[in-house]
Amino acid sequence: MFGANFKGKSSTFLAWTQLQFYKMPDFLRSLGLGLEINNVKVSGFFKLIQSLLFPWMKFDDAVALIQNRVKEGKVTGVDIALKYSGLLDHVMFVYGYDEDSLYVFDTHQIPSLEYIKLTDNDNFYMKLPKSVIQKRWKRFSRVWMVNLDVK
Repeated sequence: MFGANFKGKSSTFLAWTQLQFYKMPDFLRSLGLGLEINNVKVSGFFKLIQSLLFPWMKFDDAVALIQNRVKEGKVTGVDIALKYSGLLDHVMFVYGYDEDSLYVFDTHQIPSLEYIKLTDNDNFYMKLPKSVIQKRWKRFSRVWMVNLDVK
């Protein structure tokens, strides 16, 4: 959907460049949406790359931001490391929290991620302990925020 296409061929060999996302900020804006990564408004492709490469936010600040966004009823994702110091990561959308955990939606269950599935069906509502997030909070961890784009 967002991807670069070179002479009708897939650009998977360039995936590490993030070129597949060069249209994403404009696409979101066309839908009246905006994107922030760690409180930085993503206004174009180069701002997206900057936010992806230099996202550093302290763990406590990230949790506070997520909790405030959930209280406001705003779409928020948490992006935490799975391997390679965060170069392999995973994003889950947060729908609630308590003192010890975030409650997240996921698309599937990651066997190596220490969270608890809360349903017995094909829905992946998960309880993700904050201690797991803290352990996996690395250089490339992020808080993703989708907003109505106010010009």
